[in-house]
Amino acid sequence: MNCEHYRKRLSKQADRELDRASAEELEEHLAACPECRLFRDGMESLGREIRVIGVTQLPIGLAERVKGRVARERERRLDSVFIPAWSRVPLVALITLAAVGLGNVAGSSISAMFTSERTDDTVEYLLVSQSPSFADALMDTGNEENGQ
Repeated sequence: MNCEHYRKRLSKQADRELDRASAEELEEHLAACPECRLFRDGMESLGREIRVIGVTQLPIGLAERVKGRVARERERRLDSVFIPAWSRVPLVALITLAAVGLGNVAGSSISAMFTSERTDDTVEYLLVSQSPSFADALMDTGNEENGQ
């Protein structure tokens, strides 16, 4: 037996959303399942209690007081999570220095991979002969754009 399936049907039955065939199947299950009958009895008892309580009028301004308290609590939590302003500058400086240091380490290891077997003359030849410098490339682009 899949009691969870039937308990969902009990909820639909309480809301008057259950068709006749499903209601009959539910009644057959309830006849054989004491746990689901106990669940149904609890739901019915809760429904009776709710009807006895009835509708009560909420105090005027309750929603505004609740929203204000929620906002204050949210601000309190955010204040405890964020790092104070005076400590942010050194933290940003430390992160920047670490990034620059890692960049230098990565750059030197990459250049070592490409130049480990080459002599200084070979590297210089490759750098000079393979492509123009960045400044030369900029000057050429500038001349073409100006029509020179």
